Amino acid sequence: MRKSLKKNTLRILSTAAVMAMLTNTTAYAGQWKSDNHGWWY
Repeated sequence: MRKSLKKNTLRILSTAAVMAMLTNTTAYAGQWKSDNHGWWY
């Protein structure tokens, strides 16, 4: 029963680490500018 618990914990931690790496995105915020034609990026 101990090995099963360790294996399950390792699997959960591995899955959580992979999901954290895949969902980590950087947001590059630009600046919106306006002129006579409207707003543009």
